[in-house]
Amino acid sequence: EARNAAAAKEAYTRAVRLHPGYVEAWNNLGVACRILGEPEHALEAYSMALKVNQNCKKTRENLAICLLELGCKALQAKEWKKASGFFKQALTFNTNNADIY
Repeated sequence: EARNAAAAKEAYTRAVRLHPGYVEAWNNLGVACRILGEPEHALEAYSMALKVNQNCKKTRENLAICLLELGCKALQAKEWKKASGFFKQALTFNTNNADIY
């Protein structure tokens, strides 16, 4: 899976360089980065997608999931304030997803 994600990351990186307004490519780049364990890069990709279309439901959900994962990681490191910040951000991006609560 990591090999496929690495190839996908490369392909979507090329796609967004050629077409910076390609929301789906930014979103999919974020997904590939998450799979590769690069949540900070995933956040950047999701943010770029939302700059193009702030109402993209799929991107908002993926961003919320990424923020939740970062919050859990911060909790494991006992970084309480950091975790709280990630969780609060996640709620702002997807308030209709029961998994967030």
